Amino acid sequence: MDQPPSPARPGELPDLTYPVIRFASEYFMRGIDLLTPAEDDSLIQNLIFLALVHGQMVEPPVKARSIRALARFLDLPYPTVRRHAQELVRSGRCSVVAGGLAVPSSIRRNRTTTAMLRKIYLNAARLLVDLSRIGFVNLAASALRAPRSRQQVRQQKIITIEATSRLLAAVRLVQDVFQGDVIKGLVYTAIWTANARHVTGAIETLSTPTVLPDALRLPVSVLAIASSLRLPYETVRRHTDALLRAGTCERLGRRGLIVPARIHQAATPTTARVYEHAAELVANLRRAGVRL
Repeated sequence: MDQPPSPARPGELPDLTYPVIRFASEYFMRGIDLLTPAEDDSLIQNLIFLALVHGQMVEPPVKARSIRALARFLDLPYPTVRRHAQELVRSGRCSVVAGGLAVPSSIRRNRTTTAMLRKIYLNAARLLVDLSRIGFVNLAASALRAPRSRQQVRQQKIITIEATSRLLAAVRLVQDVFQGDVIKGLVYTAIWTANARHVTGAIETLSTPTVLPDALRLPVSVLAIASSLRLPYETVRRHTDALLRAGTCERLGRRGLIVPARIHQAATPTTARVYEHAAELVANLRRAGVRL
């Protein structure tokens, strides 16, 4: 696809919307996995850290961000951001500078941070290759190579910066849809993404351009979701119980949970926003000179 997708008429979704959002949601969940590498890691702290690193990577760089600016950027309560920011400063991952918080250059260039950015790049490269499978972009897999050192080349850095921006924007979208409850939003997204994961790797990806029927959805257990998100079982169970009471997901006996097709069919505005995030990623990369 050499040109951006044609806009849909009001009330309609563009072609390929549902295959695109399946791939985009898997990309998002892999990104969340990168931000929670251990059970005792704080997702919020890592989001704050990533937002600061991202700001210092863009041109012109954001040299520092105040706690209030971070709270607005991440759409999180100010006291929450302040508490986690203080932990980041105490741990040495961030420092207080004139105007707010920043990540010291020694931390931005250390093995842990560069490994995280490399994984973000590889995650985005995987998404772009997946999108090429359905004709959303035109890209050869060989065009995206893994960084061979800690220093990324120009195209890799462009993709990493934009991929980080989209990941942070996706977290804000989840919070918006779930009225600020990011954990409930992640549990919901993890359930429906797991329901459809087998399809994104098969030919059905191409032959199922609409909402996936319930017969093709694979149920997933609460334990599997808790393990994938590295959250306590009771936390995930509490959120899945709330989703069940609201009718947002269904339990298929001992087989597990699904988010049924009727929920996806009724969520057209949210579906459109997820699609727009993926389309914006592609458009921004093209504007920056990446051939897609």
